[in-house]
Amino acid sequence: MAANLIQKLGQYISLAIASKSSGDPIMQGHLPAVALIDTDAAGKLSIDTGPAVYDLSVKAIDENGNSAVLVGDPLFYVAADTPKLSKKASGKFYGYALEAITAGSTDTIKVRLQAGGHIPQIGSFSSITSGFGIDLSAVTAASRVYADDGGEELWALGSVPDRRVSLARMLVTADQTGGHIRLASKMGHLKAYNVGWNTEQAAGVYGYLELVRAAGTVALGGYGKSAAVIGCVENSGAITVSANHILAGMAAISKMNGNLTQTGKTVGFLVDIYDNTNWSDASIARSKWAYGLYVPARAAECGFLIGDFASATAGSGIVLNSTITAAARIYADDGGVALSGGDIRAGVARLLITQPIVDTDLTISGWVGQIKVGAVDISANTSYVAGARGYVEIAAGGTVYNAAGLRATVELPATAVINTNGILSGLMIDAISLGGTHTGKASMVHIPNPLAGTWDYFLDFGSAPGAIAADTSATPGNATHKITCRIGSTDFYLIGFADF
Repeated sequence: MAANLIQKLGQYISLAIASKSSGDPIMQGHLPAVALIDTDAAGKLSIDTGPAVYDLSVKAIDENGNSAVLVGDPLFYVAADTPKLSKKASGKFYGYALEAITAGSTDTIKVRLQAGGHIPQIGSFSSITSGFGIDLSAVTAASRVYADDGGEELWALGSVPDRRVSLARMLVTADQTGGHIRLASKMGHLKAYNVGWNTEQAAGVYGYLELVRAAGTVALGGYGKSAAVIGCVENSGAITVSANHILAGMAAISKMNGNLTQTGKTVGFLVDIYDNTNWSDASIARSKWAYGLYVPARAAECGFLIGDFASATAGSGIVLNSTITAAARIYADDGGVALSGGDIRAGVARLLITQPIVDTDLTISGWVGQIKVGAVDISANTSYVAGARGYVEIAAGGTVYNAAGLRATVELPATAVINTNGILSGLMIDAISLGGTHTGKASMVHIPNPLAGTWDYFLDFGSAPGAIAADTSATPGNATHKITCRIGSTDFYLIGFADF
């Protein structure tokens, strides 16, 4: 037998614990026990660490006040309380109640003390006082779990096994729809009390995927998804997501209040790059993400939803005012380098049509800008309201060649067809209804006075844009141009004079 064996099993042990009486609940560090005798003259105490069942005094309270004790409830030890045992989870886990107590009452009940069956706890809870948890000024982690592949392949064919360094799983089997609830199988919580910080990173949960190849190149191939954090939702059976409920693979929920001054940016989702200028271990330049956000076609019925649609109810969309002037913003620039290449755009909206269309009443648009004015009078606004607005701003000292606030482009290659009675146009001006009262006037084109300067031309044609008739023999006087127009199916001409 090993010479260093002290005691088999170890349920009954003797420790130096002062001033305890037989039958008292004990918490030595994180070891729950019951005193078997009074502390002796030498300051020694024999204790039972379980498994065992004892009659112990318990009070039916938790952190929020009176709370009934039910059979099977976990009980916690709070050294400053009398009695020591209650449902206060801020204490240290002690055992399980085997009898019930009405809320607010104190009673002696059977309590199960189970060795090795404790709720894991490292450190003690404190809302604002330091010293109860593991001191991270001396170590860099309160707990550590390390795992590896043992030098073996972890992959498999067919159903792939999940490999986890740790697993936290909560099973819910009772209906929980009767009231409010917050459930999490695992929670990260970082609390800053009367402190602030400047640079680097702080997070309630931090996921870190590190890719290393000592030599050569390793490929991340196939149809895999690799990420520092993955949120996955699975359902089985008939599940209904009700009208006011949101089911999400990842959620950022603001619990901020008006005391937070948002001089910087507060965002629900941030895509950024490691700061190799201001952070302590960032001497290596890092690469940008190819895309800040990617929504593949198979993944979503709608790629983006900002606000909610409402025909007449205010507050469903993003609320705009003198401070918040846009529901969405996209900013781009040239990065201080001359632009080159083909089309350069701050944004692209493209709808690809690959099948014949048989619907005779279908409007198709690459992008729609819409303003809806409800049953209200906004005529006090003598500025402008527009469903879509294009804006070219030329700074002082800037020089341009061809520029337009709005450009309309069409493409009709040699084998494409404009069908009989159809029209392909650079600009279409139509109206759903003009049946309202015209106290003012409705105009297809409105050209107000510029705020400064004047336009040089009403229209500027290229030398051969089409629609300019070459034959001016039947025109009156010294007309030099005929601009071809049509009303219904009848052609007519606008007459132009090069000089008077």
